Amino acid sequence: MTPRPMQPDEDAKVRALYAACHPTWPERAPGWFFAYPTLVLEDDAGLMIGSTSFSVSLPPTQEFAASGDRVMYGHDVCVHPDA
Repeated sequence: MTPRPMQPDEDAKVRALYAACHPTWPERAPGWFFAYPTLVLEDDAGLMIGSTSFSVSLPPTQEFAASGDRVMYGHDVCVHPDA
């Protein structure tokens, strides 16, 4: 399996994967997966079977912010139900 950054022409595939993984959740707004870095996972046949997006921001409290560290938040971790 090969994780890699989502390509601009893969928005429809990522949105379909999101819908398959989270059928009761509302759709993400157009362009959402481009607003956050998104990684996709392909199987050995080149089929997209997973994705995740993330954001990096300042820590949520002053105590941690003083350290200069950043926090990474994971969004929409998806693994296709058939995988």
